[in-house]
Amino acid sequence: MRKNIYLLFELVWYEAIKELPEYERTEMYEAIFEYALTGKQPEGLKGSGLALWKVISDRIPTPTDREQTGTESEEDHE
Repeated sequence: MRKNIYLLFELVWYEAIKELPEYERTEMYEAIFEYALTGKQPEGLKGSGLALWKVISDRIPTPTDREQTGTESEEDHE
């Protein structure tokens, strides 16, 4: 059974991330979605990307957060 996972991606994140160099934007997007899906902290973020991560990571719900609050969808997908 697969579950839907919803992530509210804030406009301010997008606006801040688009100011990063292209390679850092890719790393940041991957870090956000990996963290939201697995709870795994990103490795290798540096400079502006790391600073931005420290600001937004507390606003990203992890699988553990969703289990504790019961906000994960239980719809089946085939």
